Amino acid sequence: MQLFKKIEFENSSQVGWGIEAMVASHEGANGNTGKRISSLGGRVTCHDQLYDALSALMDDPRAAHVLVVDCDSFGGLSVGRRAFAMLSEDVERFPVILISKECGEQTFPFSREAPIVLRGPVSSLALRVAFEKSFRGQVLHSCS
Repeated sequence: MQLFKKIEFENSSQVGWGIEAMVASHEGANGNTGKRISSLGGRVTCHDQLYDALSALMDDPRAAHVLVVDCDSFGGLSVGRRAFAMLSEDVERFPVILISKECGEQTFPFSREAPIVLRGPVSSLALRVAFEKSFRGQVLHSCS
């Protein structure tokens, strides 16, 4: 007898933190990334220009808990890495998740000195793991 367990990669349980995610993507809040974050219980603020999102975070680092960048919307993974380098100068230790089809291997660094990098199109499961790694051992502040 063989048993099979169906694994739902598209739907995972809510993270439950009420994460405020600032998403930089041309897809908007109703695109793949925004929908996945919302399905995990996060609230999404979307910017269709990468530098608008960076500027908003530099002006007010408490505007969101995490920055999620759809790198393919802005020219690829190298653009996302440059944006992370710019952000890290002003907003110390802010969690950043980069999503790109160019990603060969997903990375979940232990420290915030490097961004989390996910393969695009992103799955709910990958985002859930990224959120858990981003906020391990941390109490989140209210962005409201």
